[in-house]
Amino acid sequence: MIKKNMDETNTDFTKYAGGLDLKKIDENNYTFSTIVKEIHLNSGKIAHGGFLSSIADTGMGAEAHITAKQQKMCNDTS
Repeated sequence: MIKKNMDETNTDFTKYAGGLDLKKIDENNYTFSTIVKEIHLNSGKIAHGGFLSSIADTGMGAEAHITAKQQKMCNDTS
């Protein structure tokens, strides 16, 4: 079952950037996506590198946060 995991990914810069969607698929798998709009394109009409870097940075940061939280929960049970 796919469900939304982090609504805070659609605030501040990420909301301006077009919104980002992080969904949990199962215990260990997530999807992270956005819609590329006209404002995200460079002069060659492809997604601007800065936009792509922002998406990657946000996605990796979110995943690191989730993984660290899961690790802490596993370590706290001992």
